[in-house]
Amino acid sequence: MSTAPPKLLKYPQLLQEAFALHQAGRIDDALKIYRMIMPFYNNHPDTLMLVGSAEFQIGNVEVAADFMHKAIRLGSRKAESYNNYATALQACGRLEESLAQFDKAIELRPDLIDAISNRATLLAMLNRPEEAIAAYDRALQVNPQHVEAYNNRANVLGDLQRYEEALQSLDQAIALRPDYTYAHNNRGNMLHALGRFEAALQSYDQALALDPVHIDAWNNKAITLRDMNRLEEATECFNTSQKLKAAFHAKR
Repeated sequence: MSTAPPKLLKYPQLLQEAFALHQAGRIDDALKIYRMIMPFYNNHPDTLMLVGSAEFQIGNVEVAADFMHKAIRLGSRKAESYNNYATALQACGRLEESLAQFDKAIELRPDLIDAISNRATLLAMLNRPEEAIAAYDRALQVNPQHVEAYNNRANVLGDLQRYEEALQSLDQAIALRPDYTYAHNNRGNMLHALGRFEAALQSYDQALALDPVHIDAWNNKAITLRDMNRLEEATECFNTSQKLKAAFHAKR
């Protein structure tokens, strides 16, 4: 009876090691092993999807999309696989293709909240705001606690100048997560658009209390203070936003 060559026996163990590193967030280390063993797993859809996911996490979005496409072609036809592939395609700028893959994911699993929410965000990017709002509403039907959906829905409503509705959506997000900085900042934007400057400042201040280095909140507060003719305070806030922005780019 023949036995497998000694080296071949190591590959399942190496795959497990790579997966453990991947799960621990050590993506570069995981990829070194994935790439080494790929010739032996080149027709294994689940492994291809794992490698694609890791490549995506380090920003190799075109490579990631290729791995994910091959995984699906070879049989990884789970809803999560289509969602991951759609996300990679979106990052590649292939937006219509991405939308089709999100649709496949949702067809397979109508309650897959990530795919529903991601699809809504993509529709907003494609300048299809009414469809985006409907998609966020569907996400909130599936998960009424989805604070990001409330926040993103508000952004689309704001783009349509439906500011009061946007405020309602943001208030729901904040009620669910009082420390949600982005919702406080966005709430300030909607209040500013409505000409309610004092209330807008309160929202920006709340955002900055939660995150003192939130560049957008400092910049938005500066704009509101300028529109209130409080120019000295506006300049201070604007300068703070510029210093934070410079520090952020210096770290990259």
